[in-house]
Amino acid sequence: MTALHPTADSERTEAAPTAPSRRRVIGAVGTAVVGALAGCSAAAAPNEAGRPNRSPLVDTTVRVRTGQTATRRFTLDSERWVTVAATLSDRSVKVKQDGPAVDVVTMTPAQYERFRDEGAFAHVPGVSMPDVVGGEVAATLDAGEYVLVVDNTGTGPAEPAESGVPAVVDLTVTARPGRERATAGVRAGGR
Repeated sequence: MTALHPTADSERTEAAPTAPSRRRVIGAVGTAVVGALAGCSAAAAPNEAGRPNRSPLVDTTVRVRTGQTATRRFTLDSERWVTVAATLSDRSVKVKQDGPAVDVVTMTPAQYERFRDEGAFAHVPGVSMPDVVGGEVAATLDAGEYVLVVDNTGTGPAEPAESGVPAVVDLTVTARPGRERATAGVRAGGR
């Protein structure tokens, strides 16, 4: 079975670990093994339509201030059909009328480093949505590491909201072994 791995995000913070008791360690290891086995069987089991279930790689909401980016990393152990969905939440200012649009793009680690260091805006085609307020795209991706970037800086085509109100973006990235139905499309940002 091929495993999919969401990887740690450099922007996340974690509490300092405390010294666990021996009983807690054994219980945690047992729970992890049972969870891993359940996760493997759930990913391979078909849904009601007889298709394999999607494996979630990213499922989060990010708040991105004007002039900043948010990233989430994920790794594919083999070629997969990857779907990226993003929707600016109603918590963003006037999202239904005039944006603010953001760039939601998938990059390789090398593309992300160039973006971060030099402002180069290259991304993986098929799974990227520049200047978007909502949409879903999908494509086949090779095995490897990827960085999902929500850009609210103006480096890409989307311009941050003039009000300075942060963009609140619901993100989902899923993967499955084979191609799926057509995606829902992309709703471009308004100005």
